[in-house]
Amino acid sequence: MRQTKDLRFRPFLREVSLLPGESLPSLLTRLTAANFYDPPNLVTKFYTEQLADMGIYDQLDCPTCPETFELLALLTGLSPDQLANATHHYFAPTMNLRESQSTITLPDGQALELIHKYLRDDFRLQNNLQYCPLCLSQAAYHRLAWYPRAVAVCLEHQCFLLEKCWRCSKRLSMRMLVERQCTNCEADLTSANLIPVKDDPYGWFVHESIYSWLGLPSSTMASELGLPNQPSRILFQMLYGLCSSLETRMDWNYIHWPGSFLREIELPRKLTKRGMKPVFS
Repeated sequence: MRQTKDLRFRPFLREVSLLPGESLPSLLTRLTAANFYDPPNLVTKFYTEQLADMGIYDQLDCPTCPETFELLALLTGLSPDQLANATHHYFAPTMNLRESQSTITLPDGQALELIHKYLRDDFRLQNNLQYCPLCLSQAAYHRLAWYPRAVAVCLEHQCFLLEKCWRCSKRLSMRMLVERQCTNCEADLTSANLIPVKDDPYGWFVHESIYSWLGLPSSTMASELGLPNQPSRILFQMLYGLCSSLETRMDWNYIHWPGSFLREIELPRKLTKRGMKPVFS
């Protein structure tokens, strides 16, 4: 392993802790904000350039090199394993196909299965995130569970996740979620109206199953509802294959419409790579 001893510079006077279920980019954003760095990407840019000088071309938000994990451990005070579990790699055991498995050895000696690069489109980008207004009102940070495009609801608050500013429809960035405010219209993101899903039993079961398969907190009992007794990896890939097949049905505008929804909040729906959820115009 290449040494990172020339990168042992700790630019932060104030440290922040990794919050429950927090994503790594959210932690880095809060860490930068707590130390009043301007522009906000100053620190990540510095370390990315330092890694490049060593011939390491990696991203801090989802590293694939042991040296990057070593650097982030020095930067944040967290273990490489904690850092890895706050990235897309957390979902690798379920989402990777068996023939695409790739692992690295972390600086602490643990093996880490990497999420395959062909799955990048199955996660939301840093400038196109989603969130639950009630979760954000409780604590201002981005949850790892909001990354996969297959996840469309918040199980805790029984509502759909929102993917745009409720006032101006601007896409959501990590900074906006951490600050709870739209950078375009200054709207309070926690003031958005919720779209409930608790009265949709089948849709609720589907999303609970997805949570469970991805290793996220869920109370679903899949065996009681007739699903095959197979590992989560296989069940998730079956769902992914079904969705991919339905994408070719151009005449199919919706999958399931909960009859108990109030007519005034009916929204147009379509099946896209983003998953089965409302589409806001």
